Amino acid sequence: MPEKKRVVMKKRFKTMIIALLVIVIAGLGAALFFIPRLMIGPMINIHVTYSQIFHPEDHGMTARDLSLTSSDGLALEAYEVPHEQPRGAVIFLTGIHNPSVTAFFGHAKMLHDEGFASVLLEVRAHGRSEGRRIGLGYHEVKDVEAAVRYIKEQPLYREVPIAVFGLSMGGAVAVNAAARIEDIDMLIALSAYSTFTDAFLDNMRNMGFPKFVLGLQKPFIDQYLRSQYGKDLMSLTPVESIAVLGDKPALLMHSTGDSQVLFESFKRLAARAPGHVQTWTVEGDHHFILPDDGFWRPYDHEDYKAVVLDFLNRHIGRERSEGLEGALVVDDPDEVGAVLSPKRAGPRRNEVLSVRTSSDL
Repeated sequence: MPEKKRVVMKKRFKTMIIALLVIVIAGLGAALFFIPRLMIGPMINIHVTYSQIFHPEDHGMTARDLSLTSSDGLALEAYEVPHEQPRGAVIFLTGIHNPSVTAFFGHAKMLHDEGFASVLLEVRAHGRSEGRRIGLGYHEVKDVEAAVRYIKEQPLYREVPIAVFGLSMGGAVAVNAAARIEDIDMLIALSAYSTFTDAFLDNMRNMGFPKFVLGLQKPFIDQYLRSQYGKDLMSLTPVESIAVLGDKPALLMHSTGDSQVLFESFKRLAARAPGHVQTWTVEGDHHFILPDDGFWRPYDHEDYKAVVLDFLNRHIGRERSEGLEGALVVDDPDEVGAVLSPKRAGPRRNEVLSVRTSSDL
């Protein structure tokens, strides 16, 4: 083959390789760009309606319908379970799509028996609350402010401590709200994510995506969230909020095999949390912490009930509940092992794994 022809073929081959690389890189870039828009967009740009609503009468009590207004003008649906002599008031918050916050009526019953009033808040874009976009914790702090404002305006509640109690995205909202709303005194967060980006990438990793793809994907997710919520709110994340919680009592709960918000989120939150923050973990995939349908009737699960009531009672000056004596303390979330508390309710898969208390740290 003549030398001139060989040179031409070599140049053509090099050009083809470069073109192929450009196509691959462009394709990868397009995929990374569109994944957040195709997967996150439909998740957040909706108004959630519920096929199942729970009722306070199922737990032998009544509730009062409330209509609240957020600071940015959205009408919010809420329910109040009052108490004639309240020792505290608890604001309940639920997850991104399911269930309705009415699923917390069982918790409201459990706490009412201990002297607590409750406000079950359906945050923006859920149920009968206004809004067309789910805020992922960036905007819902304004909704919690409306609930706090309502509580402080009631003469009966004016001097009682306020706790915020959230599940999943509601747990993330609760962490953000507790760190930023002065009138919130205590925090309980179940299965909260450290950041929404973390939760999304954790699930991608769980689906088998390689680490380098996750590293490439992260800035595209962050950019998409900035486009939806504004760059000024990007620091409003649970992992940043928990670090500035101050001395407010807090309890974080998670299951080690959670397939919706992976346990890694709990580890990140625990690592950034002040030393006094308590944690409670359970074995298995229990996004609702309790097994099966136990979340709807938490008062039937003695271990869980004891942990929640112990935390609340401890921080409003009452004797702690029974049922936790002798439980093993696990300071490092990486060292969680299968350890039973003395009193166990439910199947072995929901055993108590760790309890950290302010007196232990």
